[in-house]
Amino acid sequence: MTNPDQLAVETLKQHDPFYQKLETLSFRFDQELAQPDPVISIDGATISSRRYITAITGHSKAGKTGAVTAIIAGTLAKQGDIVETLGLQIKPNKDGLLTLHLDTEQSQYNHHKAIRNAFARAHRATAPEWFKSYLLRELSVKEKKQAIQLLLQLHNAEFGGVHIVLIDGVGDLVQSVNDEQECNELVHFLEQLAIRYNCPVVTILHLNPGSSVKSRGHLGSQMERKCESMLTILKDPDTEISVLEGKLLRNAGGIPAIQFKYDADKGYHVMCGVVSKEARMDRKERDYRHYAELFFATGPLKPVDLIEKIKIAYSVSDRQAHNKRKEMMELKIIEQADNETYKLVDADDYVPF
Repeated sequence: MTNPDQLAVETLKQHDPFYQKLETLSFRFDQELAQPDPVISIDGATISSRRYITAITGHSKAGKTGAVTAIIAGTLAKQGDIVETLGLQIKPNKDGLLTLHLDTEQSQYNHHKAIRNAFARAHRATAPEWFKSYLLRELSVKEKKQAIQLLLQLHNAEFGGVHIVLIDGVGDLVQSVNDEQECNELVHFLEQLAIRYNCPVVTILHLNPGSSVKSRGHLGSQMERKCESMLTILKDPDTEISVLEGKLLRNAGGIPAIQFKYDADKGYHVMCGVVSKEARMDRKERDYRHYAELFFATGPLKPVDLIEKIKIAYSVSDRQAHNKRKEMMELKIIEQADNETYKLVDADDYVPF
């Protein structure tokens, strides 16, 4: 006789749509998956591939839009053409799939200027039909998300697939970058777009004011947790040189830090070098010093309090916070005051950035 419970289980397996969806998400030992081909890479290291989101962070006027136009130019590149893409290797859109660029920040003039710069980089005098760029600045938050869904649905059908989606900037898709629920929902929304349309979704996000590492609000923290990679762009106000480097890389090891600068004659940013390891360490030390002065503004701290402050400031795990505390000590930025507390090492000749 058939066990009634077993019969119920078999019925559920055959007819419950949610269970059937879960089965498509399960690990199968007999299924081997090749690593996706990167759409964006640096020095052979994968930065952005299909079904993932990527974040590029930086302060205002640091060169984030310059990086976006370089990516667009790479997708527009024709066979055999040499295109300036700031050291980024971009997979050209040879199959004529949709390349969708969405600008949520700039004026109409600057939006058009940026796109024309991308075409100048790519040596194109006309726009292919598969390239679409929209200025969504005047739309509400709700309308922006509706627009993204509609445009992808329509143009995906029109061009038979999506090559890449670029959103400059993603912070305008929420009412508040510090609203946990709203930001989590947005990041999930972006993940679903990347999966549904089998494409990378590249986003632009601001850094917190005064920080060279922490992206804006809870949205930045959630992006850090969910994105395939996060790149940061910082600009030296004295030299006007911007530096693009990897912050979080899920599918790659270390990458070189790329220097680029605006070329007035060409009308767009161009690569001008690679930052040495020593210079990068110096900037890291300055960032640690900046935060340590905030941490210890009221005096020595107990180890548990210091770790908690590091976790919050850098949006990292407990283990990563302990590693940063160790690096701060190795750099002589902090030291143990006694067995119970840490203190800031005096640095009279330190010049804050």
